[in-house]
Amino acid sequence: ISSRQMADQFYSKSFNNPAVWTYDPDLSRPVSNDSDVNDGRLRLTLQAAPKVKVGGLYVQQTARNWPSILDMTGTAAAGTNLLAYESGPYHYFPVERQVTADMTSPLTNRLLIDGAVKSTYERAIRDPVPGLSPAMVNVLDQATGRQYRARASYINRPSTVYFYRASLSYITGAHAFKVGLGDVFGQTNERDWDLNPVSYRLNNGVPNQITMRAFPIDFHVDVNHGFGAYVQDRWTIDRLTLNAGLRYDWFKNTFPAQTIGPATLAPARDFRFPDTEGLSLHDLNPKLSAAYDPWGDGRTAVKVSLNRYVEAYSVGGLAGSRNPINRLANS
Repeated sequence: ISSRQMADQFYSKSFNNPAVWTYDPDLSRPVSNDSDVNDGRLRLTLQAAPKVKVGGLYVQQTARNWPSILDMTGTAAAGTNLLAYESGPYHYFPVERQVTADMTSPLTNRLLIDGAVKSTYERAIRDPVPGLSPAMVNVLDQATGRQYRARASYINRPSTVYFYRASLSYITGAHAFKVGLGDVFGQTNERDWDLNPVSYRLNNGVPNQITMRAFPIDFHVDVNHGFGAYVQDRWTIDRLTLNAGLRYDWFKNTFPAQTIGPATLAPARDFRFPDTEGLSLHDLNPKLSAAYDPWGDGRTAVKVSLNRYVEAYSVGGLAGSRNPINRLANS
């Protein structure tokens, strides 16, 4: 368990008082970020045959951050804002579970094969702080960059991810050659919701903007493939080591049939979307590097590299960019 106090962060004297629209810190009650993580894991290894070793790993975790007083999510307002206690979410993971099985086998003294499969399940939740009244409207003051009175929105996001990989390596004294592949696939469901469907923006206490949200919204993403296959070769010639590789990536995702129904400020809303194609992206990327020992004593190396990478997928980014629900005007 850890606790971290933040400078200039305090509970508000006007907590749950809908008549007060200014931030009034209680200097006798500083806010801290309190978090705890419980982690249990079991690892088993078995020599199944003289040249085959298999293993299994089970991990079960829970995590809690109480409260999160620096907003890094961008959901309530753009950028990073200071949060009063009542504007920070109770951020926790009631379950994070990983199950992994792996295998290695030296087929000869120069040839090695290995692989693994893994499944992961987690649920990420951002809830209101305890006791917060739905009558409290979220406020951002431009002059101070502080949010107070309430938080704009909350999430509940369960996700399941599956992964496999396999590789074959050929190694001699001066030469190492390797080929491999892997794939990531799974699904994520998310509910975005709020206690109050409006937020106000003030500048030194003077209101200049109102934001209205059509929450709750539920959306779903299926990642069909985060596939990669690669080949790499390493040669050592005297004091020079050369590495050359080529990687193929394929990303594909889809959206299952989805429905978005009425909300407080959109009582007649009723949209139904059929199965929808997302993205299907193919990339071929070089991986090149070299290392040179100028004096041959193993103490100094000159290194250079040139590589190209693809963007990682995320629900709010690459994977969710074409979700028809995300493309609605929800605020």
